[in-house]
Amino acid sequence: MITEAMKGNMKIRDFELTIPIIQGGMGIGVSLGNLAGAVAANGAMGVISSVNAGYREEDSARQPVTANLRALAREIKSALKTAIGKGMVAVNIMVAVNHYEETVKAAIEAGVQIGTRFIATKECDASSIYKDVIVNAKPEDIVVVQSPVGMPGRALNTPLIQNLAKGNTLYPEICNECSSLS
Repeated sequence: MITEAMKGNMKIRDFELTIPIIQGGMGIGVSLGNLAGAVAANGAMGVISSVNAGYREEDSARQPVTANLRALAREIKSALKTAIGKGMVAVNIMVAVNHYEETVKAAIEAGVQIGTRFIATKECDASSIYKDVIVNAKPEDIVVVQSPVGMPGRALNTPLIQNLAKGNTLYPEICNECSSLS
């Protein structure tokens, strides 16, 4: 639903979006340069997630910080090139942001943050298998969860999510600069 506040351009400081949409920054290979650049090229704000941006790098297991920083820089350059000077390209750096909840609320009030709807696009960096699972999901397959930063989000009701909902603690085999696991 388009509200009165969403009609027309959206101004953020000295920048203006012709489409008042902020694409959600979804981590670990979903929101990288291809998706963020394509969203920006259409006049909205494309967001790159910094969460394990370098997961595909050869040295990601041995040097995760170096791999992530290198990949993030490359993804930003790629997004800016794809955006061809339109819209905006942003980077979601969750662990480095002060007043995260207030910042998210302000962004949502100023525009619309949409994440999942962008997953099925050809520009999205997620695997085709993941895209197929999302596209084929039914409303009953979706549950609301608390993200690692305490904000609500939607997730597929997978065995992983079901185990977490039961209070089970699952630790990743590889954790590159993850938020606290305790």
